[in-house]
Amino acid sequence: MVHETIKQYDVAAKDIYNMDESGFAIGSTQGACVVIDSRIRSQFQARPGRQEWVTVIECICSDGSMIDPLVIFRGMKLSSEWLISSELTKGWRFSCTKKG
Repeated sequence: MVHETIKQYDVAAKDIYNMDESGFAIGSTQGACVVIDSRIRSQFQARPGRQEWVTVIECICSDGSMIDPLVIFRGMKLSSEWLISSELTKGWRFSCTKKG
């Protein structure tokens, strides 16, 4: 169906993009071991340490080119301490949001 639509509307490969949003936690976690009675029907959740969630938006074109990634941190103002070497991230975009 996709191929038929591309052919029907004469869509060029340079005009077809795939965007993906993914995220990961940064920071430290605290490991714990919990011993419970198996007859208890409660769910237990690990308590994370000091962590922040980072969102990354990536976009690739069907012609093989790509748009530089956008990395979004939670915060009021972007901190240079959050970024790694500019040589590794040349062209990447960084931003932050209060809501995370």
